[in-house]
Amino acid sequence: MAPRSGGSRWLADEPAAAGGLGSGPTPYNLLSSALAACTTMTLRHYADSKGWPVTRILTAVSHRKDKSTSPTDVFSRQVSIDGAITQEQRTQLLGVAQRCPVHRTLESGVRFEAVESEPPA
Repeated sequence: MAPRSGGSRWLADEPAAAGGLGSGPTPYNLLSSALAACTTMTLRHYADSKGWPVTRILTAVSHRKDKSTSPTDVFSRQVSIDGAITQEQRTQLLGVAQRCPVHRTLESGVRFEAVESEPPA
């Protein structure tokens, strides 16, 4: 499948073991990427607004299903912050990560509206 977003096209697929071709990231990989990108952008914006000397922010997100009590989706986020900042600033930035817009959306749950129409050109 080649979804579009704005002027960009990208592939999404399932692994061959799950019946796909393995030709692109899975939908959950894309969702994890969205959370990682939003986290990094939110932290960068916050650090810049405070004038903190953050030189690099790396964020990695993985996804799994926790079936121990119910099929709950679990996103694990690892954030690495480089720069000459204090431990207090680092702790504050990690707290800000919890407030990125994609994190808030996933945490609060969503509502879906089913609308049937032709896909956009």
